[in-house]
Amino acid sequence: MRISFIGMGLMGNPMAGRLLANGYDLYVYNRTPEKAQSLRELGAKIALSGSEAINLSNLIILMLTDGKAVNEILFSNEEQDFTGKTVIQMSTILPEESFQISEKIKLKKGSYLEAPVLGSIPQAQEGKLLILAAGDEELVHRNSEILSSLGYLHYFGEIKKASAVKLALNQLIAALSVAFSTSLGIIQKEGIETEKFMEVLRKSPLYAPTYDLKLKNYLSRDFTKANFPVKHLLKDVQLVRREAEKVGVSTVSVEAIEKVLEETIKSGRADEDYSALFTTIVP
Repeated sequence: MRISFIGMGLMGNPMAGRLLANGYDLYVYNRTPEKAQSLRELGAKIALSGSEAINLSNLIILMLTDGKAVNEILFSNEEQDFTGKTVIQMSTILPEESFQISEKIKLKKGSYLEAPVLGSIPQAQEGKLLILAAGDEELVHRNSEILSSLGYLHYFGEIKKASAVKLALNQLIAALSVAFSTSLGIIQKEGIETEKFMEVLRKSPLYAPTYDLKLKNYLSRDFTKANFPVKHLLKDVQLVRREAEKVGVSTVSVEAIEKVLEETIKSGRADEDYSALFTTIVP
């Protein structure tokens, strides 16, 4: 099967590499062409435009920054034909954005699945992402081999639900990071040995593995290796706030997290790992 993968960012590049490693015939496209060149050496063919990438394949996978970028790639050419094509949208966008894109694809005689992922670069490289799928169940089944080559597939039903789950999970990434940074800051300022604190925490029901995953960053205050940059987490937290407002969930805590991320970006850390929010909480 010929696949076009659009979006060669921090996640798209290793995900496309994983498909190549599994023997798929792959075209890749990125608005910044240089980001796609490394995949040429792995056997990918480079599409020269989004429209060309769509036209070359019957399966199109998108891993882009936001809903605006997804819409631009898919619909900037009003004459774009999707007859017989399936679009798998894997970016983090609002549920309503996903639904609207689905409806547009249907009008153009194509099929659509949403399949945002949880995980970062190492999981993408190893094919161990958590894939949150929604849409026609038969269509998910038909593409399950391809999706499963990228990670572990979880089906949530109709369009919008997987996008909502993704936002709920990313809210936890931000909230847990802020909570742990605050606790670790208190421990440090009180002169308590970090490892002794961690020994207790690891044995308690309060523990989350992400604490140890980012602990080295916090202790060294080195956030330069970004698997998920601050600016992208802020974008997702803003989406969480918008979705929470829509469904009637309080946004008080989300707004506080948003402010922390905004301050972190103002300090010049937009492209650093999201754990750099520690520097705002513990200056």
